[in-house]
Formats: sequence, structure tokens, C-alpha cells
Amino acid sequence: MDEALGFLALQELSIATGYLPLEEAWADARRRLAATLWPAAARGYVDGYGFIGVRMLAARVNVELGLPALQPPEPLPNGAIRFAGMLSELRIWYEDGPIDIWLSILDDFALSDLDKLDFSEALKNARPDHVAPDISFALLGAATFLSRLANLFDIMPAAERPLYGIYFSYWLAKFFGRSFDGGRFKRLPDEPNWPQLFSQSRLIPTDRRADIIGDVAILRATWTATYTLIEKLAAVEERADTREAEKVRARRRKPQPKDAPQRRHYKRSDEPVIEAAAEPAPEPARPRYRPSASAAEAPEEAQAPEPADAEEENEGGPRRGWWQRSFGQ
Repeated sequence: MDEALGFLALQELSIATGYLPLEEAWADARRRLAATLWPAAARGYVDGYGFIGVRMLAARVNVELGLPALQPPEPLPNGAIRFAGMLSELRIWYEDGPIDIWLSILDDFALSDLDKLDFSEALKNARPDHVAPDISFALLGAATFLSRLANLFDIMPAAERPLYGIYFSYWLAKFFGRSFDGGRFKRLPDEPNWPQLFSQSRLIPTDRRADIIGDVAILRATWTATYTLIEKLAAVEERADTREAEKVRARRRKPQPKDAPQRRHYKRSDEPVIEAAAEPAPEPARPRYRPSASAAEAPEEAQAPEPADAEEENEGGPRRGWWQRSFGQ
């Protein structure tokens, strides 16, 4: 799932930087989004882990995910060359073992016996002459993470940094003590202060401390610009939704003539539905009264025969009433 979503985020970055024209990526992006994110669990994974680029790509190619949309920015005119350099940097990332160990610690997903608490305590208290091999290996991965990302962002114009920062937003947020929750990156109060730990740890050689501090400063500036852009894109979409909702409410508030008939219409389930008033059923037409001829005036053949007595004589037997004749008694 991570690889499939990572490819979609990379596809969005290629469009945003002008490396891939939108008209050429349109059909393929829609097909991949539909094939990857049709299960609800997959869309929940996108929302839970903050795949901002995937949400931007879906909005760019008009695919509804059922998640808060992010209005994507217009593609940059001259960012294709730096995107190609970023692809080569990603290949190094995926082939670097120490970086994998450091990212597993940052994500609190242990690939070894070393976890986040142990590593942060080592950065605080460990002495350079008493460092366990797994601590040294994770420290190498963290230093490589900082230097490679800082070098990548340092050569970029300020306008391009947030776009690339969105691709790395999950790891940048983790490094600066934030996590994606409820559509926003929120600060985690119990998260280690990694920038301070790396800047002050005695495990960092003295001749490398200035480089580490400089790398952290570049990443902080990139993360600030990235976070600002994400909030801006979310606010644009929220304002668009608010304007549309205001238009709907204005149409509903439009005065109607008093004699206008009510019409059945449907609203959202959380609002009452106005039903048309039921019209009373018309009364059946009554036939005009016609006085019938009296028995005396009616002809003899038209007169009904006289009803039989309630009881009558039966030949050769006692008198039988109508109930006896009916029920055979």
C-alpha cells in the first residue's frame, strides 16, 4: 500500500513541478486512483497517514475520495530538472540501510531492538566512548537523513520547496514533533525534540555539529513553508465549500408567493424535509333523487311478492322457522 500511494504522490509532484503535463497523466492517474483507493480501508489509510499528495492528485483529476479535498496549486513552469534530480535521490534512499533504521525509529515501527525511547535517551546521556553498535547505526542513518534532505532542499528556489516538502511531509512532521490527525498536522506533546537532541548530543562529533545545526535549520524552514502551503490549500477548499453552502442556503431562503403550491424536494439527511400538504380527497358525487313509484301505482308484475311467514306449515310435519330451514334443523 505504501508503494502504491507513494507512486501516486510522486505522480502529483511530477505534475506540480511541470515534469509531466497534466493532459498526459490524466487518464493514468484516474485509473490508478480508482484501482488503488476503491476500498474504504485504503481511503482511510490515506487520511490516517497524511498522504497529502494523493489527495491533491485526486482533486487535480476530479476523483472524489470522500476525504477533505486539497486544492492543488498551478504547475510550476521550470521545475522539471530538479524533479529528475529528486528521483535519483529517492533511489539512494531506498537502498540505504541506516536510513531505514532511523525512519523506523522516527515512525515508532521497530525494525530492530532499538526503539524511539532508547535512541532518544542515548542521544541525551550516552558518552562517545560507550556507544552500542545499534545506536551508532541509527545515528548514521539520522545524520544521512538530515544531510541528504538538506542538500536537496538547499538548491531549490523558495517557491519549489513546499511542493517537494509535501512529498516528504510525513517524515518532516515526525521529525518536528507533529502527526497527521483529523486532516491537520498536530503537535505531539510526548514526542522527543529531535532537533534539540541532535544539536546538543555529545554523540555528534564537534566538527560535525555545525553541519547538523545547519541541516536542521534548512529542514525547519522547509517544513514551515510546507505546513503553511498545506494550510493555505485546505483553507481555499474550505472557503469554496462555504461559498457553495451559502448559495444553497440563499436559494432556500428566497421568498415564495403565498399562493405558490408547495413542491416536494429533498435535502440532506440532517435537515428536515418539507413534504407537500396532502390534498383532501373529493367527495363522491351523489345521484340526484328520483322518487320511485309507490307500490300502489306500480304494475302488478313489478310488485315484489309477499314475504313468507317467519314460520310456515310443512307437509306432514311441525311448523319450521327460517333458521331451521337454513341450517337443516
